[in-house]
Amino acid sequence: MAASLASLIGILGVARDEIVRAVVANRTILRLLFFLVTYTSTPSELLADVLSALMSLSEDNLEFGQALVDDQETHCYTHLLKLKESGSIEAMLACGVLHNVYNSLQWHDNSPGLENATDALLVPAITKVLEQTDLRQGSNPADILQIAFEVLASIGADFQSALEKENKQGGKKPKKADAQVMDGDHNTDRMDMDEPMDDNVADESGDENEEGEEEESDDEMDEDAMLEDLEAVTGADDAMDEDSSLDDLPTLRELIQKAAPQCIKWSQVNLDNDEAIAVQSHALSALNNIAWTISCFDFSDDENQGVYQTWAPVAKKIWSKVVGPILASDTADLKLATSVTSLAWATSRSLGGSTPLNGDEHRRFMTLYQAAKGLEEQERASGASEVGDQDPFQGLGVKCIGVLGQLARDPAPVELNRDIGVFILTILSGLPVTPAADVVEALNQLFDIYSEESYACDKEVFWKDNFLKHLEEIRPKVKTMVKAIDKRQFSELRDRADEALLNLDRFLRYKRKNMPK
Repeated sequence: MAASLASLIGILGVARDEIVRAVVANRTILRLLFFLVTYTSTPSELLADVLSALMSLSEDNLEFGQALVDDQETHCYTHLLKLKESGSIEAMLACGVLHNVYNSLQWHDNSPGLENATDALLVPAITKVLEQTDLRQGSNPADILQIAFEVLASIGADFQSALEKENKQGGKKPKKADAQVMDGDHNTDRMDMDEPMDDNVADESGDENEEGEEEESDDEMDEDAMLEDLEAVTGADDAMDEDSSLDDLPTLRELIQKAAPQCIKWSQVNLDNDEAIAVQSHALSALNNIAWTISCFDFSDDENQGVYQTWAPVAKKIWSKVVGPILASDTADLKLATSVTSLAWATSRSLGGSTPLNGDEHRRFMTLYQAAKGLEEQERASGASEVGDQDPFQGLGVKCIGVLGQLARDPAPVELNRDIGVFILTILSGLPVTPAADVVEALNQLFDIYSEESYACDKEVFWKDNFLKHLEEIRPKVKTMVKAIDKRQFSELRDRADEALLNLDRFLRYKRKNMPK
């Protein structure tokens, strides 16, 4: 009876929010679940079902978290803290419940809970299981690993959200992850968020006589104004400039020093059966979330150097031990290719032009981009209904462009920069065939790559290869593309395309004013 109730609650808990609220409001049900967790004679299978139900109920649920912590009858919270150290599947489920509770109660590194409780307490318990589990031994090792990686992935994603919320409350604007954590968006913060943007700005910026008008406006702008204009394009996202040392971020420290190495290990697992393939996928997902969260930090800020110095060796190992080998395998698995490209993007956001490329690895992303584009064209031609429902910024093509843009950034070698710069220009020149999301990402990457006159690539590539002329020729195509996007049907795509066109005008104006003598 108890097992059936726990299973039913678990199923209902992921069905509708109002059902979750009703269950949590029923203290009789909660007391029963708490009792079954603490009762020493509860069978392990039933305990696992109960903990799974509690995981469903506790997600983003402040009322549940408060009820668990306040419970003085069964002391379930204290029991969960002990259970997390048992090294079993129940331990991983307990970690999942505790993470959900910590997150709902906002027990984060900057505001720890009872006895300094934060996710930093959970990561060592999870990594211990990752260290000790063997896929060839024990009971249901793949299930244990799946839960462990899912909890780690959730911790990684929620850590970033907590930092962003903390900085917003402090009046600061954190640098946004493109959170592929998440699989989220890229470069949504290119514009100065304090500067209002007219919905029709892209339409208004492209009159028939726009070139003459732009030149006239250029003459009215002084050098300081031009620098501010370019900053609005490439540097508008204020970084997390709070004290970001690892002493102040114990959860991040545990993720980098303990969790990431285990994720790397399991990402290299021998893929000789379906279980191993599934485990690798879960490991890559957790590693992806951790890498994207860390990529939020502005490592040009001295206050973040403690994070960078700890993370950089791990990030380079991710590239050499995970990204590189999977790329070299020329996998035909599109899901795996998408996962590793997302991870490569997150990793290269931290390392930039210092990413440890092995030979012509960047060309593999070019090949992957072409393959992804071909596949998308085939799906559109076949009328696949799911294509239109997908977030265009989650496509493999966008991810490939993101990786390439990061690899081309200073201090990347000039020849590497030229190879990638020309490829990105080719993508833009492919309009109107090139998908709009790819165009937006390609433009954003070019703005970042060639934003500084001091970079070697600015003189040796941008100017010597006449990138300005190519971008001026591409601009009318971009404007036509933007106008063709239905605002009502694709509001985010249209907004970001508008933004990219506005930024392109700013970028071109700045470059014309700062041509080499």
